[in-house]
Amino acid sequence: MRIFLRTLAVGAVTVLFLATWGCSSTTDTAPDSTPTILKVDTTKGHTEIDTAALREELVRLVASNGSRRDEIPYLVRMQEVEEAGSEAIHHVLEKYADGISVLSDIHDAEKSQLAAVEIMFEVLDIDDSNADTTIGDFVDDELEAVWDDHIDHSKHTSKLEAVIAVARVFEYQLNEAMEVRDLVTTPTARFCAAVFYAMNKNHFIALLKYLRAEGHTYEPKYLSQDEFNDASQAIYAILI
Repeated sequence: MRIFLRTLAVGAVTVLFLATWGCSSTTDTAPDSTPTILKVDTTKGHTEIDTAALREELVRLVASNGSRRDEIPYLVRMQEVEEAGSEAIHHVLEKYADGISVLSDIHDAEKSQLAAVEIMFEVLDIDDSNADTTIGDFVDDELEAVWDDHIDHSKHTSKLEAVIAVARVFEYQLNEAMEVRDLVTTPTARFCAAVFYAMNKNHFIALLKYLRAEGHTYEPKYLSQDEFNDASQAIYAILI
């Protein structure tokens, strides 16, 4: 996926001068800091989102800093990746009638996060190109390959394997969020990227917490070992 995002970066240059919202000042907070609109629930490992505050902050950022049209493809990409995580949990839980608590908790949080993405798109006037897709049907071939590799019911035969499968998707999400976070430059897009990053990181940590409690040692597939260590170090703070 790093190749895909690099291609986006090159392709974006061709539309850089076609449409620009406001200025492109980068005097904002660090993109890896947790936005104040997010509240981490350490008992479940997910984030709660103040959607009213999110809308207010986005409106303020657009008014004061704008948002470049050439950075929109990154946010559209993250919207599809975000939906993949939510759909993965829903799909996996269909197989286990008695549920899997960590997945149910994250799935509940995903509902508010998808609503947050809708607010981003509304305020930034972005068309949802994925609105008509069905579960497991993605615009990007690589994302669909990730789904096929891990989420298909035939890929897991136990709850532990199911959680590992979902963790793979969320690890992929986190990798994509990190890429977008590092590539966008305007305060508006950096803020959106920081929201995506924080949401994905906290969910991934919750999954790692469950797997560790089950005695499973998770090996990263999409993150480098250093990136994985950095992303997962917070697990020690939320262990019960």
